[in-house]
Amino acid sequence: MAKIGFTYAGIHSNDIPAVVNSIKRNAINISENMQEVPAKIGGYFFGNSVGTRSFDINITLMGKSETERV
Repeated sequence: MAKIGFTYAGIHSNDIPAVVNSIKRNAINISENMQEVPAKIGGYFFGNSVGTRSFDINITLMGKSETERV
């Protein structure tokens, strides 16, 4: 069964004492692939290009001292 959480720098969030404060899901860039034809009205549609989706995750690392959080 897969772990629920995130992995950063090879460390999973379940392996460290962390609290997720917020998650922001950024919009995906979608652009149309159109080819205009000279001397004709309109163009040819070749589908959409879908970009990557990114997430901004704000977390708090729990620890009693600075050395425990590093």
